[in-house]
Amino acid sequence: MITVLTSIVMLALIALPFFKRGSKPADKTVVYKNDTDTTHAHYAINDRGYLEEISGNKVHGNFID
Repeated sequence: MITVLTSIVMLALIALPFFKRGSKPADKTVVYKNDTDTTHAHYAINDRGYLEEISGNKVHGNFID
């Protein structure tokens, strides 16, 4: 009897995602904010797209503790 119940539960768990009802999420356009604040940053992406270590000399107003 336990084997039959276990089999039914396993089949239900496998079949559950196929019968899931609900609305599909709408395709939303994701807009990313281009944050140029580097006051507390140690690294930044340069103009060529590479990660670059920034220091107080390269960024004005940046104070590294």
